[in-house]
Amino acid sequence: MAALKAYLAKRKASEGTPLKPGDHVFLGREKKPVEPHSFRQALKKYLISVNLDYRVTPHKLRHSYASRLLAHGADIRSIQELLGRADLSSTQIYTKVTSAALHDTVRTKHPRA
Repeated sequence: MAALKAYLAKRKASEGTPLKPGDHVFLGREKKPVEPHSFRQALKKYLISVNLDYRVTPHKLRHSYASRLLAHGADIRSIQELLGRADLSSTQIYTKVTSAALHDTVRTKHPRA
């Protein structure tokens, strides 16, 4: 998180304006958005350099992010918005409700619990 904040601060200083909703976070040469393939390669190279599992992908990180939000009480609509998804069904692909989470929801949210 600290590295991302530092990157965004440096980028803001070079461009003079903060990111706006819809802006690409990572830019490559000539200030063009980083291509997904390039991002995957850079992530893999970094993971190998720090002795972490190089099979982690941006998609797995996205899925993990959504699943953790859901597991910690975020509602599906908020997750949909954070992921930038147009419809709810595509968000549900990224989130997996565990039976423990379902039982906890019934236990804590049901009016007669």
